[in-house]
Amino acid sequence: MSFMTINTNLKLFRSDFSKNVVTLISGTAFAQAIPILLSPLLTRLYKPEEFGTLALFLSVSTILASFINGRYEVSIVLPNDEQDAINLVRISIFISIIFLIPISLVLFIFNDSIARLLNDNNLSSWLYLVPFSVFLISLFNILKSFAQRYKRFKQISYATIGKSLASTSIQAVLGLFSFNFGLLLGNFASYIVGNFQLLKFYINKPKQSFYLSSAINLAKRYIDFPKYDVLSTLLNQLSIQLPVLILSIYYSSSVVGFFSFGTRMLTLPIALVGVAFSNVFYIEANALKNEPNELAILIEKLILKVFYLSLIPFALISIYGDLIFSFAFGRQWIVAGQFAQYLSPYLLLVFLYSPVVSILFVLNKQSKNMLFNILLIISRLIILLICAIHLFDVKILVISYSAIGVIYSFVFFIYLIKISNVKLSVLFRIVIVYSLTCLALYVTRLLLLS
Repeated sequence: MSFMTINTNLKLFRSDFSKNVVTLISGTAFAQAIPILLSPLLTRLYKPEEFGTLALFLSVSTILASFINGRYEVSIVLPNDEQDAINLVRISIFISIIFLIPISLVLFIFNDSIARLLNDNNLSSWLYLVPFSVFLISLFNILKSFAQRYKRFKQISYATIGKSLASTSIQAVLGLFSFNFGLLLGNFASYIVGNFQLLKFYINKPKQSFYLSSAINLAKRYIDFPKYDVLSTLLNQLSIQLPVLILSIYYSSSVVGFFSFGTRMLTLPIALVGVAFSNVFYIEANALKNEPNELAILIEKLILKVFYLSLIPFALISIYGDLIFSFAFGRQWIVAGQFAQYLSPYLLLVFLYSPVVSILFVLNKQSKNMLFNILLIISRLIILLICAIHLFDVKILVISYSAIGVIYSFVFFIYLIKISNVKLSVLFRIVIVYSLTCLALYVTRLLLLS
């Protein structure tokens, strides 16, 4: 392939990449703007412990949904043959249903024991609905991967907007009528609406007969996903949800509410920009995997673009988080703002590498991803249990959790940069610019409050 051909293809790719990212971001931006705008209302309609119950319910659901379809959802974008992709959707849904049977039995039999363990009696009656929630989450991920395969990013945006509108509107309306579980019901409604939007595209695709022998052969072809990525993703989700579970067991549901709300406000940019970039990047990186130089250029520019988009918001939260949360959501949420301050350096790093982490799948590095996730969950579990068992102040626990996250993220980020042939100086540039920005804002705060 000539240099001119490569250069022309790369320009076309960048144009398509930018257009697809803008399509996803514009839809996701609108979707995320809705809960942001309504959050000051919701924090005045619902108590911190109600947000805590929602966080616990979603933690259990998300952990189970992370492995329920064998991670075959990720493989849907890979086959050249359209019928293979359709059959992978069928395989993913079938595996989800099979796994839900024993999960439902466990939740039904040990319902009260699980609620007591998690130290939240309000959760007991809602645990029966966890299998339904898990299936809805799994189905949404499957259908979204199918839409990604055909670059139907508008459909994904519409589904995201529909989810957000359904969730926040129902939560707000039920909250106005003092319905305690409005937050949970809004979450259910969001996935029902989102799945309906994506299901229409899948149903309209022509399908051939599905035979067991061909399904088994197809499942074997992509066996690396359940073999390596199931455990890796499960461990990753466990490590993400660990603080919610530990805080609930050793502290209280209101503390869980503060932590989950602070984390949610910080992770909205990840949902807004990171996921949009990631959805497009996975498709295009797979197309460029045989052009390592072009792929490295793309990854470097993508990381820097995401960093400069996120620099000011994360730096502001790092220094002014307590004041911002107290003003926007009410004085009782100042603790959530303090938690957000402690977590912002760690979540900034997550925000930066999340758009390109799918390079591990493109380069068949699933086993390495699993090892990193094992390291992460062990380190988090150790530090959280030390703080919780010794009943350290919850702020010390959150700071320690963030510190472990920063160390891990640096190591993981360096590994991603290395396998992508990106210069390490990119990471050092990010650290220097972020540190100087935070320092300038901190000096400003001292002058304003003096």
